[in-house]
Amino acid sequence: MDQNNQTQKEADKAFKKGKEALTTGLFQWKKDYNMGAMCFEDAAKLYKQSKNIVKEKESWSQALICNEQLNDPWAVGRNYESLITCILESPQIDFAELTALTRKAVMYFKASDSGMKAITLYVKVIKFLIEKEQFKIAEEILNETLQECEDQQAPSTKSDILSLYTEILCQTQRYSKVAELYQQEIQKAKAEPMKYPLNQYALVILIMYILQDEIMRANDETQNLIINVENFHKSLEFKAIDQMLNAFEKGDQKLFDEAALKSCVTSLYPPIIVRLLRKVKVRVIQMSKQPHDEDQRKKDLEKMIL
Repeated sequence: MDQNNQTQKEADKAFKKGKEALTTGLFQWKKDYNMGAMCFEDAAKLYKQSKNIVKEKESWSQALICNEQLNDPWAVGRNYESLITCILESPQIDFAELTALTRKAVMYFKASDSGMKAITLYVKVIKFLIEKEQFKIAEEILNETLQECEDQQAPSTKSDILSLYTEILCQTQRYSKVAELYQQEIQKAKAEPMKYPLNQYALVILIMYILQDEIMRANDETQNLIINVENFHKSLEFKAIDQMLNAFEKGDQKLFDEAALKSCVTSLYPPIIVRLLRKVKVRVIQMSKQPHDEDQRKKDLEKMIL
């Protein structure tokens, strides 16, 4: 307790020194924003140690005012990020405030040419919102993050963001939206010189139709993806989905479950896709476009990709 009191006193002293740096008078004609920013940041860290969240937030707010006056967008962005961390650690969360601060932090990080830092912050906040089941707000932030990934030309990061988006949509059973989202990404890949895991995207699309019990649509869309995704018909993902569709044609639950356990399926992210797939119950579906003869199947595939 004594140590905590001592830390609190040191924080108060640093905060007071920051205020004095911004006070003009007979012996100080100009506000010292450099000293103010430094003192308020020191105070904020000390208040954090003493678990005084209210004073910690006030200190970071004062620090960012100083850094704004110093025209230092990177420092302002970091101050906003620290305010966000305060909110995430608070027992009661003001989600409107969290959203507003996140957008401000991102604005300043982008102003300092730190777009990837903005994306990192976005992801941190999105994961927190998903954990708190604030799916609507998370979806708004996700859409902004996807746009930022495109602006930064960060395809691998974008794949991670798509996975987070997929988790929200699966949690709320909007499987058709997931399929639509990945269809859009496949179309974009044709026009943009960025590397996408298109076979995985195709597999996710087809699984979403299965989860909606739209087996015939999954069958038809498989044929379209063979045409639109180069070498999809040669991939492990295609073999897995082909086995799943054959399982429906035969009414074979074991065959379907074996396909769902293939590594290209179990490695899909987020894991909720795999969990949902394992709950699927197979029933017999007549597949009009599924040739039984393997040689004939190969010939048909060759015709489709020519």
